[in-house]
Amino acid sequence: MNDIVVLPGREKLSLEWKQTDPERYQRRLKAKHADNSKAGPGEKAHCLCVHQGRYLELQIKQRGETYHFACMQNTGPYHQPTCPFYKPNPEKSGQAAYVEGVVKEDTEHEVSVKLISSLKRNSPVNSQAPSSTPVGTRSGGKTQRRMTTLGLLHLVWERAGLHYWRPQFNGHRTDSKALRRAYATSRNIKIQHGIRLDQVLCPVVSDDRNILYSTHRTIRNHSEKLRLYVIGRLSSAQANPYGKGQNIELAGIRDGYRMFMTISQSTRKSHRRVVHRVRL
Repeated sequence: MNDIVVLPGREKLSLEWKQTDPERYQRRLKAKHADNSKAGPGEKAHCLCVHQGRYLELQIKQRGETYHFACMQNTGPYHQPTCPFYKPNPEKSGQAAYVEGVVKEDTEHEVSVKLISSLKRNSPVNSQAPSSTPVGTRSGGKTQRRMTTLGLLHLVWERAGLHYWRPQFNGHRTDSKALRRAYATSRNIKIQHGIRLDQVLCPVVSDDRNILYSTHRTIRNHSEKLRLYVIGRLSSAQANPYGKGQNIELAGIRDGYRMFMTISQSTRKSHRRVVHRVRL
């Protein structure tokens, strides 16, 4: 029932229509846009999440010719974690350090982020504006003006719902399933010049032919011009016997092949931490 929204007038709308019947979805939101703006407390559109005995209400926003739902201000953390409108409390996550505009909500499911690193291979790694401002120039401890690679990984993990535990996850929190959820989430994150994260993300998943094909296609189409993100579970890391740096191996074997990468010392210094880790 997490995909149901009740519109003004108690009409029910399925969020699945956004994919299966987008014209109908947009038509209903457009028809209820003005009504929702005028509706009083308890009469606005709402999902089925309840906080303090009341349904959590939603806004209907217009962006160009399209319409979408949005949480009421500061209500995202009160939705159920399985609700499409759930958002982690930014003050309890890495987002607490970002100034306004680093993470921008585009629609109810899509966000845009400003990265500290350029995606273009011929650009310096940290070609963007400095990541922070001098201490004391921003209120509330918000100093980060760009998102790091680690911050992007945390954002993906949070939006994929992989940062919390439920009993239903018992026996199902595997590497492959976690990476599939992360990859699905990456389709809704724009990272630079309209590029979605999934267009430059290479998950190492051994038992999913669709993702494997997507990874091969990404490397084939973009590796010469763009920097790519490789995501997978770290199996081992050891000093490179033939030079400086480290050899790392990612878990996941397919047809006898394994994923190895060599990280140079200069690359490690430029990224500070090349291999970022989050817990499953």
